[in-house]
Amino acid sequence: MSSDTMLSQAHAAIRARQASDPMLAECRGYVFNIGYADGQPVEAQGPVDVLIMGMNPGEAPHEASGVNKASEERWIRLCGDFAAAVGGPWATTEMFFWSSNNLGALSRRVGDLEPHLQFCAELNRRLIAHHRPKVVLQPGLGWRGMAARLYDLRHIRSVTAPATTGHKPRRLLEHYVLPDGTPWLSTVHWTGAWGIRDEHLKQMRAYAAAVASGAPTSQPFAACDCPSLG
Repeated sequence: MSSDTMLSQAHAAIRARQASDPMLAECRGYVFNIGYADGQPVEAQGPVDVLIMGMNPGEAPHEASGVNKASEERWIRLCGDFAAAVGGPWATTEMFFWSSNNLGALSRRVGDLEPHLQFCAELNRRLIAHHRPKVVLQPGLGWRGMAARLYDLRHIRSVTAPATTGHKPRRLLEHYVLPDGTPWLSTVHWTGAWGIRDEHLKQMRAYAAAVASGAPTSQPFAACDCPSLG
């Protein structure tokens, strides 16, 4: 099957599932295999080096608040920063494709998420096989258990930022691998985590870049080219 056919069939399946489910039909849209060109969302056609896996897209109207638009623009910049650290193009997808204002609203709207999560995981596995990314980044440590179960992840290590003056040690990410060997990093959320600092973002980018470059994962990361991570 060609990549274009796979992507077309995936989008058709997502739209058909939404149309056939009255609860999903209330969602404003979905996110699957989205890249960005000049700040505008586009279908990611060619292979990408970084696949960013969110939980589910928001749907608060931009026109209601300039803050929402600014938040989206910041998020796109952060995704681009991680991709630049790895050194290649990027795309986004979601563990749950369809939008909601927040996870509480999603649960109230849809009810049991599990069948939909399984459906999304199957299409995301095909997307990963299509892109063969150097690394999958999944912001939001609170969803790491769900991700590990849905994608059959094997845990490699936990990465913690060391204590600094006025700051306690901070867990930054959990390093997993997919069954095909692709690295998967579940990280603290880049915008939503309490106390996240620019230093933490830099450390996570450095770790992602090292893993994507093939740095040995059988050694503590301190042995790699980012000793500040410990």
